[in-house]
Amino acid sequence: MTLTVTGRVRSGWFVLTLPAVFPVAAVGQSSQLTLRGFGDVRFMETSEPGVPSAFGIGQYDTYVSGALSERVDMASEIVVEHDQVWVVDLERFWIRYTVSPALRVSAGKFHTPLGYWNRAFHHGALLYPSVDRPLLFAFEDEGGPLPIHTTGVLVDGRQRGGARWGYAVMIGNGIGGDPVSDRNEAKSVTARVTVHPDESVAIGAAWYHDRIPAGTIRTDGNSRTVGPVTQNLSLVDIEVRGGPIEVVTEGMVGWNRSFGRTSVNNGGYAMASANLGSRWTPFVRYDRIDFATGDPYYVGPDVNEYTAGVRHHVAVLAAIKLEVRLRRVGGRTVRTLASQFAVAW
Repeated sequence: MTLTVTGRVRSGWFVLTLPAVFPVAAVGQSSQLTLRGFGDVRFMETSEPGVPSAFGIGQYDTYVSGALSERVDMASEIVVEHDQVWVVDLERFWIRYTVSPALRVSAGKFHTPLGYWNRAFHHGALLYPSVDRPLLFAFEDEGGPLPIHTTGVLVDGRQRGGARWGYAVMIGNGIGGDPVSDRNEAKSVTARVTVHPDESVAIGAAWYHDRIPAGTIRTDGNSRTVGPVTQNLSLVDIEVRGGPIEVVTEGMVGWNRSFGRTSVNNGGYAMASANLGSRWTPFVRYDRIDFATGDPYYVGPDVNEYTAGVRHHVAVLAAIKLEVRLRRVGGRTVRTLASQFAVAW
């Protein structure tokens, strides 16, 4: 077994290469798998009544990937986390066949190709610029409004020479389904396109369609949909890199229709970080979630959150983050101080 570790900080955002290489014998050929790991410890203090300050262990993430042949590769991501009890989740697993860079066919469980954040940052906290994901991209078991994971078939590709572009089309189990079954015959459909006008700018747009069956657990984690819900989501993202200030912003508009009534929901975030050319990266972020009153699937009050923080790389594979959040929700303002020590190996 050979173990090599490399990494670097680029433009205030962490770019990580962490190969732990295991040769694997195969019939008539050789292949290799790469093992990576992530973990973090955090401390939270909040002004929310009845919620004491606390230390906590974040997701313990193990990621394995590798090329099985010139055209076939795979990846899996297994997370250990505490959700009332310790649980083990297979967050991602896919097998991919590459015809060309412009045409790749994959099957498995993916991060749904919705927006920039959900495809760029997965479960390793060290990869995040901030302590947590934006509210729009909170995981499903945390009440997030988007289908972060989908099990199905993905066709994607990209063109790097000349005009740079990329696309992804996915068909999979819908909301209410799981990695081994679905609750109705209707399948979710996701489509995403990205263009790069130049080296420093990327623009993306995505569409998601699903028919959510009656009896599906809603975003509050308790109540269930009364009848079937037809959901359409539209997302746009813009990423600007390379200058002294780097910006990422994403927005979502969602339409949920049930019993002849359509409600409109929206959310998004805007994040800016300063490229100081050092190990220090200050950042600010604004998040907003706006659920329509009486929506058949989304449950919860409107939320506006303001975050300011700094990230400091104490080593190539270790960072300390400190941030202050002000969340306005339901007519109240909640202040939170969050800190995190995140590592990778």
